[in-house]
Amino acid sequence: MALRMSQILGDFVEAFPANHHVLELRFTLAMDQGKNPWNNQLLSAHFLADYLAALLPMEANTPAAEPAVKDIKGAIAYIANELLENAIKFHAEQTSNTVRLGGLVLSKPEATVVIFTTNTAAQEDAQKFQVFFQTLLASDLDELYIQQVEASTTEDNLGGSGLGFITIMNDYQAKVGCELTPLLAQPETVRVTTMAQLKIQCL
Repeated sequence: MALRMSQILGDFVEAFPANHHVLELRFTLAMDQGKNPWNNQLLSAHFLADYLAALLPMEANTPAAEPAVKDIKGAIAYIANELLENAIKFHAEQTSNTVRLGGLVLSKPEATVVIFTTNTAAQEDAQKFQVFFQTLLASDLDELYIQQVEASTTEDNLGGSGLGFITIMNDYQAKVGCELTPLLAQPETVRVTTMAQLKIQCL
């Protein structure tokens, strides 16, 4: 059954505070003229990580903070890369909509890095993602990881992206959420916004 109404799953920030800096990168895949958009994916993830880490309320230039900052940047880059990979992989290429990657830092009551992607997916892919996300939120992550490893060898499966979400939650203790919004102007497509929230221990 096609998605007809907007739905939010998991931990999702519906509106960002007006006084916060938000960095957003846009990828217009239809204009790549045959170039592989994956080439700049990791570069974009690291750029976002550097930008967001610079906004954290911590003394980043002290020797004691250097290892922590490096770990934080690595975590942000990994999460951003996983979300962007998923967004590009399941983007409906026939649409003129862009794939977006963005992030911001919420500093109250504690520092939280919010990373998000937005893409336009075909109804069928959006429904599969909805089912996967519901399973992700309700399952034991260790058991689900094993199931996804086994399932990743089959066709028509989220595969690596599923493992990426599990890693984001298990290894980085990040909260994840998504919003699925059917597009009235393009009835066969759904706007998918996926989000991860990473709490930071600031020095």
